[in-house]
Amino acid sequence: MLNDLPTLSHEEQQKAVERIQEMMSQGVSTAQAIKIVAEQIREEGISPSFFTYLMHYN
Repeated sequence: MLNDLPTLSHEEQQKAVERIQEMMSQGVSTAQAIKIVAEQIREEGISPSFFTYLMHYN
């Protein structure tokens, strides 16, 4: 499942973690939050739109 994720920079990883934590604080389970963010990364790759999306929620 995780083998098809693009490589993320440290900053991109941090933003993904922060997004997961934000979702968890809103009641989303850890597993579901990770799944959602992983799917978003797969769909968007490391495109600026995904990075902007993550920053929007922090």
